[in-house]
Amino acid sequence: MEYYNNRLCATVQDLAGIVSADTLRQMQHRGTVERMRRGCFEREALYVVESMPSKYRVEVYRKYPESRQTTGTGYLLDEIRLDTAAVDFFERYTLQDGRHLTTDKQEEYVNNASILNRCGEILQAHADQRGKHGKPMLVGEFWQKAAAALDRIEEMWPNSLPRNAKRLQQKFNDYTANGFEVLVNGRFGNKTAAKVNSDVKESLIQELLADRRNLNNEQVCMMYNIMAEKMGWKSITAGAVGEWRKKLALTVYAGRVGETKMRANKMMQVKRSRPTAALMHWSADGWDAELLFQRTTINKKTGHKTTTYHNRLTIVVILDTCCNYPIGYAIGEGENPGLIKEALRNAVNHTRELFGKRYRTLQFQSDQYSIKTMTPVYGVIADKVTPARVKNAKAKPVEPYFGEINRKYCQMMKNWSGFGITSNKDLQPNIDLMNRYRHEFPDEEGCRKQLESIMELERQKKREQYMAMFGNLKPEQLLELSGSHVPAQSGRWAEGC
Repeated sequence: MEYYNNRLCATVQDLAGIVSADTLRQMQHRGTVERMRRGCFEREALYVVESMPSKYRVEVYRKYPESRQTTGTGYLLDEIRLDTAAVDFFERYTLQDGRHLTTDKQEEYVNNASILNRCGEILQAHADQRGKHGKPMLVGEFWQKAAAALDRIEEMWPNSLPRNAKRLQQKFNDYTANGFEVLVNGRFGNKTAAKVNSDVKESLIQELLADRRNLNNEQVCMMYNIMAEKMGWKSITAGAVGEWRKKLALTVYAGRVGETKMRANKMMQVKRSRPTAALMHWSADGWDAELLFQRTTINKKTGHKTTTYHNRLTIVVILDTCCNYPIGYAIGEGENPGLIKEALRNAVNHTRELFGKRYRTLQFQSDQYSIKTMTPVYGVIADKVTPARVKNAKAKPVEPYFGEINRKYCQMMKNWSGFGITSNKDLQPNIDLMNRYRHEFPDEEGCRKQLESIMELERQKKREQYMAMFGNLKPEQLLELSGSHVPAQSGRWAEGC
């Protein structure tokens, strides 16, 4: 450490452990550190300590305590007196939420006031001497020296005054005009967030964020401020609304996207493992297969033929979830109780094809479609019936199975219609090319054969595994289907089996 042109300077070696040589060169290149002398031959480069960022200056003064007593700016260290009026003021000061300042904050603000008082004394002394000597003091130079000296007195007088000369001067002017209160940080005690701290205001924010119209931050801000103006509240910004949106994310989610998505995406999900044996759990649902077929109709009066190409068939699948084996299925033009009964009939008849006897399942899961009509029928083929909650697709293993069938088989065919209206548009088929090949779409019978071949191929691939898992059933878990299980109102259905 040495003085060069009456300014405290340090070499790279002096600053070892505080700032690296590369960082110094980068700061000097950007103009954030002043280099007083270039390094050449046996002379080392000198960097002005006062020009360094505050965090480095503090470390320099801590490492070299003797450097605090410097010429030109040492006067700020002299005769700083504790402001007892400031001590009394900050001890009694109350924040907007009723709290008092902490002891550390009281000390910080008292020190700020004491230092600014000393600055005022120095400025006044120079003003008094101007008439005697006729040489005015350079005010800008004074504030530069004062700002640089703050780091030197940090250990003796901990403070939070600005280290920038202009900002320090502005703080002094504000303090002189308005007193101690301006020294309290406007954000201390989180006053920004406290703009909306009452129950009424928070309820209004919550109601606007949960609005079914999905208002953005600017719209919520505008609507809140209209009410705030009438009620005499402080206005808020769109940024503050964004913070409240994060804080109330879970609370307003149901209002924004609906109860169904709330249960599906935010509520706790109950997960179950696959059954370890066949015939323990069946899951059933209907699916509008993503395979198009063409249909030609003739107008009886005019004889005019009309061909449509957007027709689809519905397939009801009974899935044994032990290995996703399609134990039963039925294909029709739309889901209805008759089609579901046909799929159930196919399931129990298929158990006879596999195991020699018709068996029931231990547990059957369905959706809520025609549940009152179908409950007696479900009771025939299952020991326990557990319908899934309305609009809770995650509860049914057969739902993702349809997606697997769609990707694995249907997407490979020319008459594939896509992934559904809610999927990513970029993953959908080219509509223009689909229209070009629409004349090659199969008719209804051909589309039925496509779906039947898919189901039979699935059975063929998983049959060996399914037969092996049938062996995991305990004797008491084997429920044979007999006439005694069929209720009177289901007699015709039982005969059809």
